[in-house]
Amino acid sequence: MEEKRGMERYCLTVPAKVSVMNHDHQLRGLQAYTKDVSSRGTFLQMDTGLEVGQQVHLEIYLSINKLQEFFELDNSVRIEVSGQVVRSTHEGVGIQFDKKYTILPSNGGC
Repeated sequence: MEEKRGMERYCLTVPAKVSVMNHDHQLRGLQAYTKDVSSRGTFLQMDTGLEVGQQVHLEIYLSINKLQEFFELDNSVRIEVSGQVVRSTHEGVGIQFDKKYTILPSNGGC
């Protein structure tokens, strides 16, 4: 199978919260872990399958102790990004990120 990715992926396993709309238009939060991450997307390991084309909102939690030295943060940051499911397997789902994202202190800021 030909490699379709245009960006380098990095092996990174961190917790993520996945928010999706269900059939009743209710938002539900699902727990997952990243398997790898690039600037364009991630593969999430999760117990619940998602449909290809489904819109999602992700919160990815990073523990980055070096940031603590430069910014007065606790020991983690949160990346919030929306995207679309582009691959679904029994192991998890591939998410393609939208172009906008936000990086925040996990404690919500000042």
